[in-house]
Amino acid sequence: MLAKTKILLHFRLLQFKRLIDSVGYLLIFVFLLCIVGFIASLFAKVIDVSSWWSLFAAVLLCYSVIQYRNDKNFLLSIFHDKKRLSFYYFVENLLLIFPLLAFQFWFSHFLIVLSLIGIAILMAVAATFFAESFVTNYKVSFGWMPLRYFELKFAIEAKPYWIGLLFLIGLLSFFHIGFFVLWAFLLINWIIMVFLPIESMPMIHWKTKFVANKILDYSKVMLIATVPFFVLALVKNIDKWPLILYIIFCIWNTVFMAISLKYANYNPLHAKRMVNSIESIMMLLMFLPGGAIVVFGFNIYNYFLAEKNLKSYYA
Repeated sequence: MLAKTKILLHFRLLQFKRLIDSVGYLLIFVFLLCIVGFIASLFAKVIDVSSWWSLFAAVLLCYSVIQYRNDKNFLLSIFHDKKRLSFYYFVENLLLIFPLLAFQFWFSHFLIVLSLIGIAILMAVAATFFAESFVTNYKVSFGWMPLRYFELKFAIEAKPYWIGLLFLIGLLSFFHIGFFVLWAFLLINWIIMVFLPIESMPMIHWKTKFVANKILDYSKVMLIATVPFFVLALVKNIDKWPLILYIIFCIWNTVFMAISLKYANYNPLHAKRMVNSIESIMMLLMFLPGGAIVVFGFNIYNYFLAEKNLKSYYA
């Protein structure tokens, strides 16, 4: 049982590493760099909150994993009985709530630490009684979105809940500028992902300055979609208007970069392109003072490459 648990945990670690590799270490570094101040402020507020709230957080975390995991039948086939399976769940739960355990142990809240361990045990036993749910994936269709914005349309239809989360974080910009920075960072990363799929040649209706027209169209859409959040951030943080305007420029710059890079590297034989290290570096530069100007120059260079590349297919 211990050997199987060790192998499965190693497998989970490899899954996590693959996820990190797909995102990119530079992007993660940028994320940490951008929200370090926000995390410090949030950490200070958490200290003031009653420590017993960590028990509720532990139950919520463990239940979320129980509810949405789809490997229950697979694990049962490995451990053969619920007793051994509950031990594996317990180990996973301990790793899941380890930050809460470490936090409470650091402040010598030993009764809460024992309570958290008890929750990990109870949730592990309860997990063995939950049958694996089979959910059919479906894509919501938004007929009101023009097909000319198919990248944005398909991205929203595929993950509408992600858009809801972005919307919620954007609304919180009214309360703290840190939420606005976090919202902008998540939005910038999402914009890059939106333009990764590659359409086939028949989907491109060629016209002069095709890339420029597409950048202009998407710039208008992005302006309409993001103006409310800029206004919310300005209401309570009018003294930080240079930062807010700079972030606006960074978001538009990302749209420019995503589209120009997509068509500069366009190849109809590939269904999707991958985020490369150059894009990660450019995103890192944008979050540094004045770095967006460098990225703008990079985008202009790629724009001419994109127009030239598409002409080679339609010449």
